[in-house]
Amino acid sequence: MNCRLINGRGFKPYEWGTLGLPIIRIQNLNGSDDFNHYSGQYNPKILIKNGQLLFAWSGSRGTSFGPHIWSGATALLNYHTWKVEVVESKVSQQFLFHALRHLTGYIEGRAHGASALVHIQKWEMEKFSILIPSRLSEQRAIAGR
Repeated sequence: MNCRLINGRGFKPYEWGTLGLPIIRIQNLNGSDDFNHYSGQYNPKILIKNGQLLFAWSGSRGTSFGPHIWSGATALLNYHTWKVEVVESKVSQQFLFHALRHLTGYIEGRAHGASALVHIQKWEMEKFSILIPSRLSEQRAIAGR
């Protein structure tokens, strides 16, 4: 296993506030700077720092669904998005980001109906295999294209 998918937390509207850490929602992956905040206790596994690879498993086709690199302040991950923990000694995060973008096109193409929303369950995602060059230098070269 070269990565692990960790789901965000389903924050309830009554937990939202104006103080505390921002909560990353799907709209924030598309550039919205409108955040709800949370100031209570949380599991450290949903803490997201700048540069973290994320995957929105439920979102709009061609925009929010799929991989994203978080480029904001330290925040907490909301439901409908996975934190992708990469085993850095085996796979380059940038390579995996590009591989997941390619996989996203495949998933979107197989989505049922004409709906703009796409959804995939964790067990379905974990069934996919991605060919990964064994050398990190080769992965980085491919990702840099």
